[in-house]
Amino acid sequence: MVVKKKNFSEKLEEELILDDALLYKRGDYYHVRFWLANDKKYARFSLKTKNKTLAIDKARKHYYEIKVLETQGKKYYSITNADGVDMYLEKRWEDYKRGAIVEGRYKTIKTHLAHWLEYIGKDGKLKELERTDCEGYFYARTQGHQKASLNAAHTTALNEQSTINAMISWLHKRSETYIDGFDFAKVKAQDKGDYANRRGIFTDTEIDAIKDLLKNKIKKLKHELDKDNNATTYVALCFIGLLLITGMRRGELLKLKWSRIRFVNEVREVTSKKGAKDDLFTITVDGKTSKVNRTRAFVIKDDCFVDALAFYCKKFSADRLGFEDKLNERLDGDELYKMLGDRLVGSLNGKTEFREQTLHTGIPPNQ
Repeated sequence: MVVKKKNFSEKLEEELILDDALLYKRGDYYHVRFWLANDKKYARFSLKTKNKTLAIDKARKHYYEIKVLETQGKKYYSITNADGVDMYLEKRWEDYKRGAIVEGRYKTIKTHLAHWLEYIGKDGKLKELERTDCEGYFYARTQGHQKASLNAAHTTALNEQSTINAMISWLHKRSETYIDGFDFAKVKAQDKGDYANRRGIFTDTEIDAIKDLLKNKIKKLKHELDKDNNATTYVALCFIGLLLITGMRRGELLKLKWSRIRFVNEVREVTSKKGAKDDLFTITVDGKTSKVNRTRAFVIKDDCFVDALAFYCKKFSADRLGFEDKLNERLDGDELYKMLGDRLVGSLNGKTEFREQTLHTGIPPNQ
């Protein structure tokens, strides 16, 4: 292997080391490059140090690692971080198709890795990554954004770190990285008994107020579904009500079928303390549609939302009453969040910061 460059610059402090590796400075930091005969291009590394002795040690490490690859007939040239993420997501998509993970899990992995690319950079080279490159990741995700509501929760950031290292380990086994994981900074255990650090619950007053607001809006729109965007608004209100009373996740409800909803008994009605008649329903969530890949069933009492949604479905399609068909047709995630933030909670208590997770975990807005 030969170095193509013959003349060296004193200004860049270029120095030939190891016979064919060129050490040089860019700004205050040292870099190294050498010619790869197999790839027919230069390999360039940022050594991420201002210390020349340390830079030479790091340059030697890169040099000998590449020499080993050459003796094995392998090419060095690294793919980008974004390409590595795409490779891993393709593999996880195959896992989804064969039933190893559910769709919700795949989407979570995809979201986690999108945040990592924002932090590490899409165009960086996988083989230039070092174990210490993500030491500040937890802080960046939990406290780095100027708008507090856009910072990730403590648990979310930890889960993202696990996803990232799972990907790096997978890429390392395929010789796409020199490291098998990042050394993330140690994080102090969170006091989950402190209300500020946990997801609490709505008060009874808040729940009653939300239900009353939803019911009034549904009743008002019920016979005006053909006007403007009333149909979308109506479905969203039913949707929010079901999230509130069932604790289901959005993806689970979108894929729920009418065949998975059963009345508890033939009588169907019980009388509440207020004298109103409520229907008891058994809802079964299939494991294949659940984020946790586990089937579960529960009983709910509802005097409005299931019947309201059934009314909508019968009006627009008498022979097809599936949640999956009708809800996906009328509603997407962005519309739901707008409904939660601008129309529902805004009119309820003046607060606009409100997440869908609030409805299935019980965390009050802005807490």
